[in-house]
Amino acid sequence: MLARIQTDVFLNDWRNAGLKLPSTVRTEKFATVAKFCVVKKLGALSANDSTRVGQSISAVCKQIAGPTA
Repeated sequence: MLARIQTDVFLNDWRNAGLKLPSTVRTEKFATVAKFCVVKKLGALSANDSTRVGQSISAVCKQIAGPTA
């Protein structure tokens, strides 16, 4: 799945993460999921992908917060 919007992060290391298909993290969509709703862990991001996802989340938060004084 390729990025559809600017803040999407395509996972380069999706296979090593334990995922079965190419995947994209949509960092503009925040959600809270109750722990009891999680059935199993699907995988874990590589350090590189984790850094890129974190940078995108940071950029989204800065965009939401707006310019600082």
